This record gives sequence, C-alpha cells and structure tokens, in this order.
Amino acid sequence: MAKLTFTIKRVKNRNDIYAEVIGTKLDCDNKIWKKELRRDMEICGDFPISLNVGDTFECEVSKKIDKRTYTPYFELINIPKRIGLENETYLAKFIRNEINSAAKSNDKLQKWKISVTCSKKIVQYLGVEAIKIIINKPEQLLLYPDLKLNDDKVFEMQRIMKRFEYFDKIFIALKSSRVPTSIIYDLYNKYGEKTLNIVLKNPYQICYDGNIVFRVADKIAYDNHFDKFDEIRIKTAIIDFIKYKRNSGNICILRSQIIHNKEIYHENLCQYLNRVSVYKFNDIPDDIIEKQIDELLSERRLLQETNNNEVYLYLPEMHRLEELFVGKLKEILDNSYNKKFATTNDIDDFLSYYENKSNFKLDDLQKDAVKNALQNGISILTGGPGTGKTATVSVIVEAIKYLSKKVYNKEPDFLLAAPTGKAAERMTELTNEPAATIHRLLDLKYYETGDINEVDTDILIVDEGSMIDLELMYKLLRALTERTRLLIVGDSNQLPSVGPGNVLKDLIASGKIPSVELKTIFRQAMGSAIVESSTKIVQGLDSTQPNGIVLTNDVNRNFRFIKDLSIEGIKNNLISDMLDYKLHLVTNP
Repeated sequence: MAKLTFTIKRVKNRNDIYAEVIGTKLDCDNKIWKKELRRDMEICGDFPISLNVGDTFECEVSKKIDKRTYTPYFELINIPKRIGLENETYLAKFIRNEINSAAKSNDKLQKWKISVTCSKKIVQYLGVEAIKIIINKPEQLLLYPDLKLNDDKVFEMQRIMKRFEYFDKIFIALKSSRVPTSIIYDLYNKYGEKTLNIVLKNPYQICYDGNIVFRVADKIAYDNHFDKFDEIRIKTAIIDFIKYKRNSGNICILRSQIIHNKEIYHENLCQYLNRVSVYKFNDIPDDIIEKQIDELLSERRLLQETNNNEVYLYLPEMHRLEELFVGKLKEILDNSYNKKFATTNDIDDFLSYYENKSNFKLDDLQKDAVKNALQNGISILTGGPGTGKTATVSVIVEAIKYLSKKVYNKEPDFLLAAPTGKAAERMTELTNEPAATIHRLLDLKYYETGDINEVDTDILIVDEGSMIDLELMYKLLRALTERTRLLIVGDSNQLPSVGPGNVLKDLIASGKIPSVELKTIFRQAMGSAIVESSTKIVQGLDSTQPNGIVLTNDVNRNFRFIKDLSIEGIKNNLISDMLDYKLHLVTNP
C-alpha cells in the first residue's frame, strides 16, 4: 500500500461510482514503486461522482498486475481525495452556509444542518459541479455512506439549493475573468440569477453595490470588450484612484493631480491605470477626465473645495469626517468651562519646587510647555529628537500630582495613552505611570465604528501624536468630557499615520492650537549621530553640503551608511547587523 497522486488523462469505463481511468503525472511515496511508474497507468476503484479529465486526486492504493496483459495498474483502497480543486474551501463553505442558514430560519429544519466535514466531503466527491448535482441528481449523494445522509435530508438539500440553479453558468463566466470565488458568491447572493446580466451590462456597478475592487470589475470589462474610454469606466477609475490615495494617507487630493501635470511630481490617473489595469496604454485625454470629474461632482459622488487657489477633491465620507473633526475641535477650543487646571502662580510655585528637589534646571520652553498643558483645553508639545519632550511630559505628570494635592486636596486624576502598544510601553517606562493604547482607552476594536468609552479625567496626555490619523483623532476628541484637557505630544517630522491625515502637522500649522516647540538639544543627545542627522534632514541639508549629513560606515556611530548596490549584499548586511544587535542585547541585557 502507498499514497499515489495522479491526474486523470482519460476515463475508460464508468459504472455508478466505480470507474477505470488512465492516470498521468503520477507520483508515489513508495520509493520502489516510484521507480517503476510509467508515464500513464490504469487506476480503478470507487471515484467521486464528478469525474473530469484534468482532475487531480490523492489516495491510498495497492499495486496489481493485469493477468491478461501482465501490465501493472493501481487499485484504490478508498475513495480518492480531490486535490488542487480551485476554491474547494469556498464552495464547501458556500453550500454549508446556505443549507444551515435555511435551517436556522426554520426550527423544523434544524435536523437538516450539515457539518464542516460533510460539506468538504461533498465538494471532494462532486467537484465544482456540486451545486448542479445536488439540484439535478441529489440521490447521488446517497452513494457515499460516510456522508451519513438519508433520503429526506438529501431532498431537503435539493430544495434549499434550487435557488442557485443558475450559479454554475455565472461561476464559469466570471471565473474566466479570474474573479475570486468569494466575490462570485457575494455577487450571486446580491443579484441572484440576474448576476450575469447585471455584471456584463455594467461591470463597474459591482464597485458601487459591494466591496469589489476596481481592477476586478475592469478585468471583466476588458474580457467583454468594453471601450477603455467608456464614461462609466473613467468615472469609476477616478473614484478608485482617490480611494487609493486615501489608503496611502490622503484625506483629499489636488484636482490637478488626477490629470497629466508636469509641474506636480505625482502619479496621475493614466499612470495609475497603466499600473493596475489590464487595459494597456490608458492615454485618456485630459478634457475627458475633467468632464467626468465635473459629472461626479454634480452627482455628489465627489466633493470639491478651494483653498489658497488650489482645488481639492474629496470622497464624501472623508469630507464629512474632516467637517466633524473641525467642528469638534472648535467646540473644545470654545469651551470656557474649567479651562485652567492651575493658575500661573501655582505653576511657578511647582516649577521652583521641582527644580530645587531634582536639582535640574528647566529651560524656558519647557516651563512654557508645562503652563501650556495645564492651562488650555487642548494643547501640543512638539520638538525634534533629543529636545526633551519625554522629560517635559514627566515634569507635567509631576505637576499634576503636586498641584492636585496642594491646590485641590485630592488624588491626581490623569491618563496617559499612545497610538501603539510599543509607544504606550515606552511611555510607561519613562514616566513610571501606566499608559494604554488609544484603542484600549476608548474600548475600540480596529474594525468597529460603534460606541466608544467616555474619557473623564483632569488631563489626558497622548504621545506619538504624529501617528494618529484623522478618524482616530476625531474619536478621541469625541470621547473627551467637558472637563478633560488634552495634551498631544509628538514630532510632525516623524512616524506619519498609516491612515488618512497628517493631523499633528496640520494642527500645528493652523496656529489655532496652543503649541510649544522645544528646540534645545540636551547634553545626553548631543553625541547622537541619529539626532544630529535627523535635525539636518529637517533643515534640508544633505551629504553634499559642508555642514550636511555625514555618511560613514563607522561602527562606533549609531547612524551608519552602508553602501551596496546589490540586492544580495543589502540582505547580507541587514542580516549581519541584526545578528550583531541581537548578540549585543544578549551580552548586555
């Protein structure tokens, strides 16, 4: 006995589930038998009902010799498992979901529910025509005892699956355009037997009626000879292009960015289509693109705003989010309720106490940052690396503790948060106070948009503010109670948000939020090549200028330049440096 894999080249004889076939592309785990394999060999035994040339199977077999011809052949020990069947998992899941959903909606049908194992075996035995066979010849399921199905259950399955009798035609038609099986099921659930007519009449409709990406619809359109200059295609492409830019972090884009513009170094619509579409040479004239933009604006599927003579295009949902954010921000700025946590005299008193106690002299900007945080409803603390942002946050935390007890005679009430777990952990290490991620603070799941926790505290300090996108920042502002002050800490030149929006930078640039920028690089950071180089990058200095960045492979510097033009060399250098760093951590815990 051995395990054999093979592909059906020809079906010789067939009687119910018993068949004699000629197999090719044979492989065997028995080393002796493997040496004796021919190009084509006969295989016989019980096969699944659906048996087609090109199907690949795997099964336990025994080797036999034909007594008439003295040629070897294989006999199946059990029903072979179909392998390499594209989308087997999706098809099994689809059948199971439909049958079980029907049973769920009717208590009388509860006993007809099928298991995961049963649905997988049905697909293994019946193949890609499983639905068609269940509808037209359900009794064939009774040929497989291990399915444990009886007459009543089989014919109930037939009744449930009858509404999918057109599915096989739709499946074959859309599979020819390489549409993912999961999407075909979604489309069929939405449109039913009309799926093919709707999709072929206007392939781009699926981008609006479901979460179907443009390039899938574009492939269907291409296969059905749609004109690449079709207005519907261009409109859908424009929206998809703006969505792509949104997913790259943009709330909106310049209108001039969509068309060919030599003055703007950005990928335009035609270049984007040449990269993602099956249509080649997408040389769509600018006037046609402009016309479709205007139509999308008139249909309110895009929104437009002008600022400083620049025209910006928005997806409606992003425009709405920006309006909500600005409105909430204005509400916080206009809130006069208990805006100051402490008076200037009380803060000065604390600063004198802190400097005497710690024997550490704060510079004027650090003192301003403490006052800024404690006397405004929302404020920003920013500065480059090595300027003491974290140290200043620690001072602000100490100020809250000191003033809460001395001025208000109460326990300190403040919270620390950051956008990521690593940033929150780092914040805890440097302040000796517990910090949480913003998502945990608000009790948010990354995929949820529902209710969020209220944040009710004297002061909330949020670090790594540059990493917070527009949606998360809006949710954070919406969660604050009227008495809660917010301090955002971060460097807008570092760690941009993954989601849309450059919120911290825009807030600072607006001039509407009280902000303090630390500028002094402290002694402990002065020797850092990272701090030195990043400061020069922000100043616009490169390695060609006299006072620019120093590029050297000096192992004693924490900012090194390793020159290598080969992919393999870059890989080796990275691996080598990571191994050295790991060794350093082990020997210097």
